[in-house]
Amino acid sequence: MLIYFFILVIHKASDIITLLKESFNPWLRTEVGSCLISGVSYLIAIMKVSLYNGIFNTTPTKDSSVFKVLDTIKGDYLKIKIAKLRVEESKEARNKLKSKLPLATFCGSFTVRSKANLKKPSGLACLDFDDVENLKELIEEVNNDSYTFSSFVSPSGTGLKVLVKIPLVDNDEDYKDYYFELQKHLDKYHETD
Repeated sequence: MLIYFFILVIHKASDIITLLKESFNPWLRTEVGSCLISGVSYLIAIMKVSLYNGIFNTTPTKDSSVFKVLDTIKGDYLKIKIAKLRVEESKEARNKLKSKLPLATFCGSFTVRSKANLKKPSGLACLDFDDVENLKELIEEVNNDSYTFSSFVSPSGTGLKVLVKIPLVDNDEDYKDYYFELQKHLDKYHETD
């Protein structure tokens, strides 16, 4: 059954995605669930992102599938670190804890974390909403937006990270064109940073 499903995806990805969206629509727009179905067509390309041991490290520890990273975000691995960060009262201490969290460059994989060292684009842009007063409402609105690939609550607990599908672009100028247009689009829900 599983092999048959993936053969169908390769031959008729857009038809399968449409069928799955219609069949599982209530489930699709959960925080990470939306990536599982709306991103089926991307499975063929295997979107890769680079991972880093904190914000001050510019050399990636490895490249990983965006799906594995999203599974890590929704899983138990980071829960204790995130919980400590969210209860910390001192902004300086929170920033120090945040700087030690693992980091992913959702826009692609890199040899070194800089726009000049892009190895391969992922086909994603990551936009941020910070200091959101009604986070549950924003999550619902953003997850119902047809551009949303996936979303997750930021480490602070007061913001939202939104992954949006874009064409594969291999230069910063084209990436910024898409990013700024997406920013305009998503600002109708809350101002992006």
